Amino acid sequence: MTYTIMAHNLTRTLLVVDDDSATLAALVGLFEFHLPGVTVLTAISVIEAEPLLSRADIILCDITMPEQPGSALLAAAQRLTRIPPVMMMTGFDDPAVFDALRRLGAVAVFAKPLLRDSIIPAIRCA
Repeated sequence: MTYTIMAHNLTRTLLVVDDDSATLAALVGLFEFHLPGVTVLTAISVIEAEPLLSRADIILCDITMPEQPGSALLAAAQRLTRIPPVMMMTGFDDPAVFDALRRLGAVAVFAKPLLRDSIIPAIRCA
């Protein structure tokens, strides 16, 4: 699904991947309000997200999903010619997992629930 947010200062495409539709809807609302100009693409799985990778300037992906883990999408993004910044999110606060994802190329890892004061600046700076 694609949500276009009217532009006035930031014109990029953000791909948000999470298997929970309520989380996706909440994040779209958050980004719509705080990131004017960003186009938000959503996917509920790694499989659904993979065809959208080439359109994404920034990726925010859940780690734990039923079919494939978010790390599979992180690996797929690393194979692109133009590698977008990939941020990961999880409901599990495990520093070892955070470190492993950073070593695999994630620019940031966030624990859920996401804090507006952390995620919005991270996306703006990515």
